[in-house]
Amino acid sequence: MLAYLRLQLLNKLRGYVPGTYRRENQKKSRAVMSYIGFTILALYLCGMLVWLEMLMFDQFAAIGQERAVLAVALLAGTFVTLLYGFFGLISQLFFGRDTSFLAALPISSRAVLAVKTAMVVLGEAGVTLVVSAPMFIRLGLYTAAGVDFYLKAFLTCLFVPLVPLSVAMAVGFLLIRLSGLWKRREGVTTIVSFAFMIGIMMLSMYSQKLSGQQLQDLLMTLVLGKGSITSVILAHYPPLQWANNAMSGQDLASWGWLALFMIVSLAVIGLFIWVLGKNYLGLAIRQNESLRKVNEGHRKVKGIARTHTPFAALLRQELREVLTVPTYATNCLTGVVMFPMMLIIMYVGMVNNGGIVNFALEMGKLIPRDYFMAGALGLMCVVNGMGMAVSTAVSREGKRHEMRKTYPISGATHLLAKVVMGMILNLITAITTSIVLWILLPSFWLETLAALLLGQIFNFLWCSCALMIDVRRPNLQWKTEMEAVKQNMNGFLSMLMSLGLAGLLGGVVYLAVTLGASLLVGLGASVAVMIVGAAVAYRLLVTKMARVYYLQ
Repeated sequence: MLAYLRLQLLNKLRGYVPGTYRRENQKKSRAVMSYIGFTILALYLCGMLVWLEMLMFDQFAAIGQERAVLAVALLAGTFVTLLYGFFGLISQLFFGRDTSFLAALPISSRAVLAVKTAMVVLGEAGVTLVVSAPMFIRLGLYTAAGVDFYLKAFLTCLFVPLVPLSVAMAVGFLLIRLSGLWKRREGVTTIVSFAFMIGIMMLSMYSQKLSGQQLQDLLMTLVLGKGSITSVILAHYPPLQWANNAMSGQDLASWGWLALFMIVSLAVIGLFIWVLGKNYLGLAIRQNESLRKVNEGHRKVKGIARTHTPFAALLRQELREVLTVPTYATNCLTGVVMFPMMLIIMYVGMVNNGGIVNFALEMGKLIPRDYFMAGALGLMCVVNGMGMAVSTAVSREGKRHEMRKTYPISGATHLLAKVVMGMILNLITAITTSIVLWILLPSFWLETLAALLLGQIFNFLWCSCALMIDVRRPNLQWKTEMEAVKQNMNGFLSMLMSLGLAGLLGGVVYLAVTLGASLLVGLGASVAVMIVGAAVAYRLLVTKMARVYYLQ
């Protein structure tokens, strides 16, 4: 067990060494620019977090409740662990690629579960420390606290994730067992992930309806006073109350509260590991083999085995991979799920406010049809450039790329299947957007339909260009699916390229109108540019890029 734990720790530390994620044959300058970009983004996000927490502290200090930030910070760490630690723990326990290998080693099932859980605990403890540290430091400086306060804060952050992860572990085991009734067990994680995203979006949109004073009053009501969330949770969740007592006190008793909090937290997660760990490896192996067993079966329709052309088989394989792998689904289908949900939520809000709907209907009578057509086509172009599935399609093959090159199938067929896969996912988002436009402005149904159809030319153009980026510089040496998708710069570059293409088409329309042509003529010119671009992209895709694909 100790050797396995040491190996996991070294592997995790190796991930923080510069150059670890540098791809083979990647130029050093590009790797350095990538690190600089991610560092700037991380500093920006941390700056926003610190600014929000300092604003909250000032609000509490203004009413003499500065010590309330202790409970707020502990609650924030607990909820962050429950929300994000759940997915990390489930992925680590049941969707890893080393389960079968570990089952053959002389390590007990409980030991494997303990080490994997420990690695997740370390990550979540770091997140809790980042979330809570600004509040703790500000409170310590405000109250002139001693060194013991910061030591207790550090130890508390290390142990806060233990109980929430114990709950996440129990829920994860239950979901995996229940999902044994499904052919596609990975759908559980995907559905739960999107449910959390939709809930967060609805809460965010609700908060935007409140004025600044209303939002401040609601925040104070939730975290302070009798009957608030803070008081209810602290009263019914003793470990956080003990941690709060430990950090609030300055005598020897406060260290006793801290010791009680640490011992109970360790005992809880140890108990869960002992109870659930006995059958962990067996359950994890069955989870990993479920998809393979399903795929081994012969599929028949009315007694006749179904046959597929090479293109249809590859397209089916591409779509199934995106839909069944939780990491791919939650990253590649975000636009497909979240953008339509955002439109639906906005429409429901407008229906609840009948005046806005009437205003939209009246505006529909005043908008010239050519202007609406231009706006709808621009919207379709933007919508069709939101997906990440096609821009990482080659990278997601990973080490399987060498095997796929042995198929007796041309490189053009491989790439066209990937393009059509991306177009299908983008088309779903575009159709949902069109439905919302039809409902809001029914008199423009013909223009909306025309924009939807013409937008598919841009859809093919963008998918082809995004795929060509990934063909030229794929990341095939990844170890986890997260590296292949979320940590792949090709997805980010393709999204920037979609905005550039949309801006170029808008520039063509503007130039045509400036030269004295009508708006419809300008739209026709932009469509002509899209057709020419799509033809050139298709030609490059089936010739040069097809050869590059096989040379990677």
